[in-house]
Amino acid sequence: MNLCFGIQGKEKYSMVIQKDKIKHFTISTIISAILLIICISIKCETLCSILISSSLSILIGVIKEVYDYYSISGTADVYDLIADVLGVAFSTLVYIALLNIIL
Repeated sequence: MNLCFGIQGKEKYSMVIQKDKIKHFTISTIISAILLIICISIKCETLCSILISSSLSILIGVIKEVYDYYSISGTADVYDLIADVLGVAFSTLVYIALLNIIL
């Protein structure tokens, strides 16, 4: 149960980190986009949709890292949370850009 900051076995570990961070970014983007679509479909306003989907997506990432911290097989990583937040931000920016194109 260690909080990992990319110190172990630099070369081999950095390849694992890159793939893992891309996975976190991608999954967070998808979760955030799905939650945005759900919020829009139930007629939430734009700001409300963004706040709800972003908050829930980040909460899911935090819960996953807490689970990793306490599980025997997982390793909690602050950089995973950063990748999650970046994925949520990307999804939100794409949504806002699409709104500006449509409107």
